[in-house]
Amino acid sequence: MNGLKNLKWKIWAMNTEDPSHLEGCGFYLYPTREAAEARAEEGKATIPNFIGCSNVTTTIWEVLDDYSIATHAPIDVPLISELEEA
Repeated sequence: MNGLKNLKWKIWAMNTEDPSHLEGCGFYLYPTREAAEARAEEGKATIPNFIGCSNVTTTIWEVLDDYSIATHAPIDVPLISELEEA
């Protein structure tokens, strides 16, 4: 994931309430809509190739900068590819 072009961060989530029907999702932050759209298309094409992954859908949301900054959301961060490894 750290090698994805233009990725700022990803949040991983999984619904584990019903172990027989696990659902996972990811929230990605990209610097531009175009970068998000490119990743969405790539994800729809590649994620179903992983064992246990099906029904892949994507939705692109606009970040509300003013509200997010007011609640200290980490939106003004560098791309992962620009960070030095610790």
